Amino acid sequence: MSTTENIQESWGDTIYIGSEDEGGAPENGGAKGVEPNWLFEDGILDYESRLVKQVVSNEFEAYRLYCDYAHAKGFSVRKGKNCYFEGTNKLRAKVFLCSKEGVKDDKSKDRVYRKRDERTGCPAMISFSCDRDNNWKVKKFVKHHNHEMVEPNQRHLLRSVRAVCSATGGSIESHLNAGLVPESTWPHVPGVSASVQNVVNVEPDLNNSKDLLRRSKIEGGDSQAVVNHLKGKANEEGLFYWDVQLDVDGRIANIFWRDGRSRLDYELFGDAITFDTTYRINRYSLACAPFVGVNHHGHNVIFGCGFLSDEKSTTFKWLFKTFLESMGGKQPKTIFSDQDQEIMAAISQVFSNSRHLLCHWHITRNASFHLGSLNSNRGFWALLQKCMHGCQSEEEFEETWVKMMNDFSATENNWLKDLYKHRRMWGTVFTSDVFYAGLRPTSRSESTNRALNKNADNTASLHQFVIFFENMVKNWRMSEGEEDFRCIQGVPTLAIRTSQILKQVAKCYTNRMYKLFENEFTQGVGAADLKTETRCSEAVHQFEVVLHESGKVGIVHFDTTKMDIKCSCKQFETLGILCSHALRIFSLKNIHKIPEKYILRRWRKDARRRIELPDHAKSTKQGSHESEMIYSNWIMRLAYDLVMQSKARVDARVIVEQAFQDAAVKLHEFLSNQTVEVQSSNSCIISNPEDENNEIL
Repeated sequence: MSTTENIQESWGDTIYIGSEDEGGAPENGGAKGVEPNWLFEDGILDYESRLVKQVVSNEFEAYRLYCDYAHAKGFSVRKGKNCYFEGTNKLRAKVFLCSKEGVKDDKSKDRVYRKRDERTGCPAMISFSCDRDNNWKVKKFVKHHNHEMVEPNQRHLLRSVRAVCSATGGSIESHLNAGLVPESTWPHVPGVSASVQNVVNVEPDLNNSKDLLRRSKIEGGDSQAVVNHLKGKANEEGLFYWDVQLDVDGRIANIFWRDGRSRLDYELFGDAITFDTTYRINRYSLACAPFVGVNHHGHNVIFGCGFLSDEKSTTFKWLFKTFLESMGGKQPKTIFSDQDQEIMAAISQVFSNSRHLLCHWHITRNASFHLGSLNSNRGFWALLQKCMHGCQSEEEFEETWVKMMNDFSATENNWLKDLYKHRRMWGTVFTSDVFYAGLRPTSRSESTNRALNKNADNTASLHQFVIFFENMVKNWRMSEGEEDFRCIQGVPTLAIRTSQILKQVAKCYTNRMYKLFENEFTQGVGAADLKTETRCSEAVHQFEVVLHESGKVGIVHFDTTKMDIKCSCKQFETLGILCSHALRIFSLKNIHKIPEKYILRRWRKDARRRIELPDHAKSTKQGSHESEMIYSNWIMRLAYDLVMQSKARVDARVIVEQAFQDAAVKLHEFLSNQTVEVQSSNSCIISNPEDENNEIL
């Protein structure tokens, strides 16, 4: 009986690991069940312990995970049966088997001969199950085989190795497009030794790979449906923006779009953004690349989205340039991304005025693939987490890093070496002067991916996925609207009802931001000690403040004349909310009102209603290209916002229409007067009518 027939439809919570004698493997010696010494030398046992703990996003990642293990061990993988959620076509479970699972069917002797892997009834297998959030976890794992493993110098011939992955396929495609024949292409494929001599058997696989790559391009009808959809949106919205990039065959390769609301959101909340490509549209294996930020409630806000057919630096450059063009050339203060060399190269060239930082969620996610047995070591992770966001000085960071590398014998780990080279892009001790709006400590990429997994079906067409994505964004915006409504209904309950500062910020901040501020305020007032006070000048004082619970020390400088306050913890510079240390000093100095400059507009309830022309645009000299561009972007955003707010009500439309008509009349009168004045200044001036040298101009 086939192993797949033993898989039940009901999946329990237990992870079933194969016992030492499972599958009929002999306990000692013999050809069956023998594990070659190289498996232990390559760390396969550690890999097995990590394998059963892995969580992936889809069945393709699950397949790749098991293939990586299988190819290192020396066997080929075959896909087993699927299980679906009842009444749907959504996968609930997936089984992957050793290619020698089952037994050979004798009836096949009468059929046309096809070269297949020999079946030995091997019991080795793994099963993954999917929960409602699209998290794929190992539910059963049988590790023992009843046949010999393939030797290392022959593993490249395994059938599942030759089923070229998308990354390898990209390399093959580039060489095929350059005119290289298959025999000359194989040695250039990443992960394949150039010394491999027997390339004759893999030539058909390279040709099949080329055909597969061609078929993987976006289907013509699907791409046309997307284009028609985006065109329709552009006709409906004046500020809608979209663009596509074609491949050498004139077919759509990459897409970017954003609607008018995203343009407005970017003006308000585009100071810090995160860019992520971990989610894939499975039907075409396209990378979904959204630009995400944080609104005044601390919730996700979308600025635009791209679909990418590959992840080369040239593709990212096109996407980033298109994004900036759609936003009037305005660059964010900070952009977060994965530690991907292609992305990093493109960001350095396109976002030259932005600070590029690495996302902590991506670092933690990538670590599981590179740390081996250290993944389960709590002591190691405690030190790594401290390096990320727990060090108070660069010296402490260096000491912690050296201790971590030495204590856990990790000095030869290449991934950690590379991570250290980029430490100034992820260690908070190096980035305390960078505003990131709270993006770093939260996994915005993960939450976006979860939302996409919840809305999008794995078999969805590109056009369907666009609809799914727009629905996700619509839900985000509905959530923001509900939060706005709750904020305008009144102020939240104050922890200290008589506090003038809390009353002030409760009227200004959104409810969520108020709670963050209130927590800082109560710690500063009731859970912080003033250690020292030093007078630096007539108006400037220095204070040392220590928090009770965390023990964090803040060195605060306060200018009583200018009401400037700065703390060494740099929370205001990074988050935009005053810290407990600074609020402690306000309390000591009997200051009962926060200066307006320390209440950022982006965290206010009325963030969307406070329409102001940027100060740098007001000060720019008249007639300059910069001032005209800033003014045009600002006034179009204002007009669009008024139109979108009023279109649902006829009486609101009348107000906006009348305002525009009044503005048109006043502007016409103003420009007419300007024309008369110009004509007067250029008219004839005769100082002496009798002077024949006078000319009429």
